[in-house]
Amino acid sequence: HGATPSATTYAYALLPGWGRQDTAAYAAAPPFQIVENSGEAQAVVDASLKLRAVSFWNDAVKTAAGVTSDKVASVLVQESNGTLSAAIADPTQANTGAIRIEIDRAAAAVVEQDATVTVEQLEPSIRLLVNVRNARGKTHRARFELKITP
Repeated sequence: HGATPSATTYAYALLPGWGRQDTAAYAAAPPFQIVENSGEAQAVVDASLKLRAVSFWNDAVKTAAGVTSDKVASVLVQESNGTLSAAIADPTQANTGAIRIEIDRAAAAVVEQDATVTVEQLEPSIRLLVNVRNARGKTHRARFELKITP
């Protein structure tokens, strides 16, 4: 991207300890797809892991990879064996309130949730209010049983 990039983006994966051949093979066929790489959000999806990872960069309502946030946030969503796990953090450690997160899946039930996570709705999408006051970047978690659609 050069020494002084302007109006451009780039993307990379961290592969600690990987050799040149493994890195080249990975680069030729990465297992993830970049679905957004902007000043508003960066989002990747790894279909094989059923994983979505989104970094939201602004205090504004934004949707990327089927996840919506109203504040700066780092969000991981993973589906496995009929459940959906969500992990949310305030990477700035400066938010003194809450982050509202919405995920484009319907849930049948809450399996578990941290005390800082309020579940506002389960369908047609999962909506959470995450209290990050004094959390110092801590990750807040919730897990749901997904609703089976016929």
